Amino acid sequence: MVGRLILAGHWCDRDPAILIVTDAGYDITRLAFVLDDLPVELLGRLRSDRVLRLPKPPRRPGAGGRPRKHGPEFALNKPATWPEPAQVTITVTPRDHAAGRRTGAPPGHGSPHRTSEVQAQLQSPC
Repeated sequence: MVGRLILAGHWCDRDPAILIVTDAGYDITRLAFVLDDLPVELLGRLRSDRVLRLPKPPRRPGAGGRPRKHGPEFALNKPATWPEPAQVTITVTPRDHAAGRRTGAPPGHGSPHRTSEVQAQLQSPC
C-alpha cells in the first residue's frame, strides 16, 4: 500500500511520514520490524499483558557458553520490570492533577519512547 502511494505521487521525500493507525488486533511490534525501511510511523495499542524483551546486556570478557539471545523481561502490566526512565517531567494541570511523562528507550530500539501518565491526586483548592 505504501509503495503504491509513493508510485502514484501521493507522497514524496519532503512530506511527513505516513501515519498508520491500528487497533490491538494487529501486532504493532511485528509491523514496526517489517515496515522499518518505509517512510511510515505506526500508532497502535498493545495489550496490557504484553511482554517484551529489553536489549541483551553486553557479554562479559572471557565468559563461556552460548551468548544470551534476549535481555530481561519487560512486562507492560508489571511496573517492577520497567527500566528506569531517561527523563521524568511532572507538570500540574489547570485542574490540580499531576501529569507526568517518562521518557526512555523501548526494548530493542534506539528511538526515544514516551509514555504519559496522569496521576489523579487532587489537591485541596484552599
